[in-house]
Amino acid sequence: MWLLLLVLTEAGLHAAPNQVTDVSPDRSVANEDTQLRTCREGLLDPKSRPEERARWAELLYSYEGAPAKALIIDLLGNSAFPDVQRALCGVLAERAGREPERLAPGLVEPLSELLGAAAEDLRSLAGRILADFPGTDVPERLGRLAAEPKEPLAKRLAAIDALARNTHRRDVVGQLVGLLDGDAPDIAASVVAALESTTPGTYGSDLVRWKRWWAEKSRLSEEVWSAEQLRLYRDRARKIATEFAQFREDTKHEKIALTDRISAMERELFRTLGGDERDAKLVEWLRDPLDIVRRTALSIVGARIPDEGKRPQGEVLTALLDVFREGPAPLRREVLAIAQNLKDADVLDALLARLTLEEDIQTRLAIFRAIGKLDQPKAIPALVREIASMDSFPECVREASMALGSVAAKASDEMELQQAVDALKTRYGAMGSDDGRMRAALLTAMAGIGNVAFRAEFLEGVESSDPLLLRPAIRGLISLKDATKLPRLRTLTHHDDAQVRLAATGAVGELGREEVDLENLVVRLNPTVETNERTRDAAWNGFLHQMESRSIADRIAAAERLRELPDFEVRFLEKLADGVAASNGESKFLETVLDRLTVTLVAQHRYTEAVPRLRALCELKSSDGEPSALPCGLRLLDAVLRDSVTTGVSDLIRQLAAGVPSERDRVELVSRISAYLESEHALSNTERLRALLVDLRSIPSGELGKSWQDTLDSVEQQLKASDKTKTSDTSQSQSP
Repeated sequence: MWLLLLVLTEAGLHAAPNQVTDVSPDRSVANEDTQLRTCREGLLDPKSRPEERARWAELLYSYEGAPAKALIIDLLGNSAFPDVQRALCGVLAERAGREPERLAPGLVEPLSELLGAAAEDLRSLAGRILADFPGTDVPERLGRLAAEPKEPLAKRLAAIDALARNTHRRDVVGQLVGLLDGDAPDIAASVVAALESTTPGTYGSDLVRWKRWWAEKSRLSEEVWSAEQLRLYRDRARKIATEFAQFREDTKHEKIALTDRISAMERELFRTLGGDERDAKLVEWLRDPLDIVRRTALSIVGARIPDEGKRPQGEVLTALLDVFREGPAPLRREVLAIAQNLKDADVLDALLARLTLEEDIQTRLAIFRAIGKLDQPKAIPALVREIASMDSFPECVREASMALGSVAAKASDEMELQQAVDALKTRYGAMGSDDGRMRAALLTAMAGIGNVAFRAEFLEGVESSDPLLLRPAIRGLISLKDATKLPRLRTLTHHDDAQVRLAATGAVGELGREEVDLENLVVRLNPTVETNERTRDAAWNGFLHQMESRSIADRIAAAERLRELPDFEVRFLEKLADGVAASNGESKFLETVLDRLTVTLVAQHRYTEAVPRLRALCELKSSDGEPSALPCGLRLLDAVLRDSVTTGVSDLIRQLAAGVPSERDRVELVSRISAYLESEHALSNTERLRALLVDLRSIPSGELGKSWQDTLDSVEQQLKASDKTKTSDTSQSQSP
């Protein structure tokens, strides 16, 4: 009734001044007569617009009494007012299929007359209504009308069209077949077109075959006939579905092609613009009503960040956020892909504002993911509300929890954090043990907050067999500095899941203190044991962390654990050497570390790295006046000779020769150099060896004795002989 009141009120706004506009919902007889008169006047008012007449027709049809039906019949039969007939037929055509029982028999006559109306749309509407009449009387009437040669052809064809709407009814098909012997070719053609919908094949204009077909079908039982029609419509439905799928696929490809062309044109135009023009054009495109244009603009905005270091700001950022506020869901998600990387307060404000309105589940999920990446504690209340609400989608609660785990670390408001703690504990307590993903997300948020109130949840989670729960539970124990589960954590460093091993290894490195923990980390450093690089990094960081609390002597001893992992041994010794040197520690410790480091580097043929460390070691020994300074110098010389440099070697040799205390030591020095010059390592690179000889000949023979020049001459002769051999081999290979 209130709908009636609203319709009457709206209609009354456009009524003529002399119209009755009583919109009372009272259905008394007196008032109904008044309302019917109002409807009639509204429909007949020449000033009424089509939409107004439609509302009057709706109102008139809402009355089910005999007076209302009589008025409808009267108005339908008045050809002087085709617009009124059109409005009434529109309502009847819409309602007839849903409420065929309300089709009064008195409507048949005026509707049949309307089949001959001058306006095609009136003929079509009248046919639609007549097709919905139940029983056999109307089809029979339509058949007689279509067969009557005295009736106008358009009217007869309209009658056939009305019959064609019910070709699933055998009585209607019988009416159509009876029209095949009509007097006009157009009638027969229209009948054939209607009959073709009743059979998978067609007989075209062969009327004899159509009649023979009907003679066969008319003998079928109603059940068999209905079954055939059902199969026919089912096959057609499948065909239509296939055609529709193909249409959608073709449309998709056409849309992609159109999108690519528009995108290419936008990008080409954008390249021709200057700096200020570019921003203005982006703003224009972002505000364009076409999604294709806006989508390309978004892709350009996103690409400029890594390519040009140009982050959206000012009007571009405003237009970008306007697309997020008002654009369709797919575009909103594309904006989020850009905005989540912008550390801008306006972006977060836009996300939080949209969150209160957003109904698209995928976009809500994207908003929560973006909030987590924006990493601003201002979002905590919104995340807590989502987690606490039992009406929230589970997927949204999970994403909100993951975001809270990222954001909470920066929170400073104690009240907000306490609300988050309460919401998480309540939600976690309400979860079933079978919802591992939800519990894992909640544990992730708990680990991000790191409140001792979650200790029980972390201790329970770390005993789980589910990797989803293990990872956040381990991180939670790390956040609480709780080492009570170290035995379990050591076991988990061997877990099958790489992420669990990563978390457990990090926990052992952070919380462990015993030798077994150190050994556990060393095992994880071995690439043949631990294939995950991130876990090896976690083991390395844990190893260094545990070394921080140990003495220098213990750290030097710990390097022995890395003997089977020379790369890590070098990294550790280098870090240790730099640390001792920076802290001005005892020289004996630094000498020990450098000695161990240089031995390891030389063993790995890493001469370039070994040389500066050996120089530092030799300087330490010389400053201490140790007798081992010369052996250290010889080690340095070996490394320099094997290094890639070709100059400065002579300076080192002269320096060593000056410090040699005896002739025997000088002979040892020359012998050491000679052994290298004649080694396979030196002779394998003749160009470097020649350059090295040039440098070595700069040393006066008096400094190293006659054997020095003999050594250099011998090596040079070997090089000449090698050159002759190569020349001879080349000549022979080129001769015919």
